[in-house]
Amino acid sequence: MADVPELHLVHNRCGDISLVYEGRAYKLKRAARKKYWRCSQDKEGCGGAIWTNLDVTSVIKRNDHIESCPVDEHLVYKMEEKAVLTKRSAEETKPIPAIYDEEASAASAEPSTSGYFPPFKRVKSAMYGHRAKRFPKLPNHRRDLQIPVPFRTTKAGDNFLLWQS
Repeated sequence: MADVPELHLVHNRCGDISLVYEGRAYKLKRAARKKYWRCSQDKEGCGGAIWTNLDVTSVIKRNDHIESCPVDEHLVYKMEEKAVLTKRSAEETKPIPAIYDEEASAASAEPSTSGYFPPFKRVKSAMYGHRAKRFPKLPNHRRDLQIPVPFRTTKAGDNFLLWQS
């Protein structure tokens, strides 16, 4: 049986879905009777594109890539791990380096993928960015703190003492 390349749908850095096919990432441009995916390197001049059916189970047509368009056989693994790291950093309150260390140690247990885990330098800003979206920034000064009305009264209905001058 011939080696048939697989189609993988993976979350990208913008939170959208990317298609990974033959070591290259594609972003969805149009979906009507079939889906049109452009190479993620299109800003660098790559005209690579593929058309898939609506279920994204088979490739209908494809355009060639330029020679300088990179191919990465482990792109699916890298994108999946980065998505896991950013998801955990947004959901958990553990320190970001602790989350990274847990995932890196779990990945190093498998020798086949240990060398392809993304370095902390590459995922650090994405992890901190997703956490910042989830948790609001604290105000710079106490007077800037806005307390909603329901939290300004006690259960008995009296005004809650915020500070005493």
